[in-house]
Amino acid sequence: PHISLPTQPISSITNRIQGMVATSFVSPVPVNTISKEAYVRYPAPTMTAVPPSSPLKVVVPPSNHLTLVSPPSYQSTSSSLSSPTVRQPLPNDILVFYIVTLEEKKKKSVTHETIVTEMRKLFLNFNQKDLKFVHDVLKTNVYVHSPDGNYQISPHVKPFGTAVLMKYIIDNLDELIKTTNDISSIKTVLPRMEQGSVKLKSDFVSQTLDFSKKKCITWKPPIPENLLLAFAILSTADINDCATHSTIIQFIYENFPWYHLTRQCFGLTMPEKNLDKANPETKYVLSSSETALVRQQLKNLVVSSMTQLSNIMPRPDIFNTILDPENFVQPEAQKHTRPPFPDGVMVAIALLHIGDDYGWATALKIQKFVEMNFPFYELEMATRFLSSISGWIEHKTLDSEFFNVEKEQGGMMARYQIKSDKLLTAFSWIG
Repeated sequence: PHISLPTQPISSITNRIQGMVATSFVSPVPVNTISKEAYVRYPAPTMTAVPPSSPLKVVVPPSNHLTLVSPPSYQSTSSSLSSPTVRQPLPNDILVFYIVTLEEKKKKSVTHETIVTEMRKLFLNFNQKDLKFVHDVLKTNVYVHSPDGNYQISPHVKPFGTAVLMKYIIDNLDELIKTTNDISSIKTVLPRMEQGSVKLKSDFVSQTLDFSKKKCITWKPPIPENLLLAFAILSTADINDCATHSTIIQFIYENFPWYHLTRQCFGLTMPEKNLDKANPETKYVLSSSETALVRQQLKNLVVSSMTQLSNIMPRPDIFNTILDPENFVQPEAQKHTRPPFPDGVMVAIALLHIGDDYGWATALKIQKFVEMNFPFYELEMATRFLSSISGWIEHKTLDSEFFNVEKEQGGMMARYQIKSDKLLTAFSWIG
C-alpha cells in the first residue's frame, strides 16, 4: 500500500532510526553456508568519485497522537477463540483491523456491535465464540473512539496497519478462504486475491523493497560497496590481518543503517564475489599494497562526503582510522540523556529493524542496536538494559506483555519476538 508521509530534516541520532513504517516487513536474504576458499584475496578497487549529496531527509510517521510512557494494560483473551475444530484465521489485533477496514471500505459506521456482528457473520463457527477480545483491542491506541460511539483507525497506525493486514492475508490466504462465509469480503480488501498467495507474496516483497529504497534513498552510503568491503576488512581484521565474512557483514549493517532500512543484501553490486552465498567463516585479507591504495581512495571519498556520512551513520568517527588528524571526525561532546521510552519500546523498535525472517532477535543483538543508535545506552547502562530485558524470561512485566520471550536454542541468552496478536497494539504504543 502507498504510504504518504511528511519528511523533516534530521536533527539528532534518535531521529536516525525513524521511518520504520515503510521498511518493517521485508524478509532479508538468508545467508547460504556454502564453503569457499579459506582465504579470499580482495583486489584493490578503482576509485569512483561520488559527489556530496543534499542534506538528509528522514521519513517520519505522523505523531499528532498522544505519546504513552507506559504500555496499556488489559487482560489478554487470546485463548477465547481456541477451538479443536476451527483455526482462527488471523491474530486478534489483525482480525479486528480486518473487520474495521472492511466496514470502512463499505462506508458503514463502525461500532463495537457492528464489528462483533460482522465477525460472527463472516467466519464459520464464530456464532458461539466468546469475542470479548474485540472490546480489549478497541481500547488500544490503534483506534480512535468518537463521542457518537464510532471507531476509526488512528492515522499514525493506518499505513503500517494496512501493510501488516495485507501481509497476514496474503500469507494465510488459503486458511482465510476456508474459514469465511463470504469470499467476496476478502476481495474487497485484497482485490488481487485470485492471483494466489505465491504470486502475491512475491509481489509484496518486491514492491515493498522498491518502496523502501525510494523512501530511504538519501540513506544510501555515498561510498561504493567494493570500498565499503575493503574498509570493513581493515576495521575488523584480527592479529593476522584477516577478517571473517560474518564480522564484515555485521560491521557494515551496524554502521550503515540503509541496509536494515531497505533489507538490502550487501554486495549486490559485486555479484562476482558471491557474498550472499559465502560461508560465515570465510576469511578475507588485503595485501600491504592493496591496503595503501584503499586507504588513499577512502580518505579522498570520505572527506568529500563527510556531511552526508555524518547524517546517515550513528558513528562516523570510525573513519578516523584512515583520515589525517586535521580531518578527524570529532565525537559528539554532548552528554546524552536517557530516551523517554520504557525498555519495551526500545526492544520493539529494534525488532522492527533487525528481526530475522520470523521476527526474532537475540538479547545481544537488540542491546547492540540500541547502544549504537541511542548513545545513552553505553557501558554500565548497556549492562543494565541487557539485564532488564533478559529478566523477562522469569519475571513478566508490563513491557514484556508484547513479546514472546524464550531462551536461544543451545544457548543461555534470551531471544524476542513481538506477539502476532499484539503487533498493531505495540506499534500504536511506540507511535
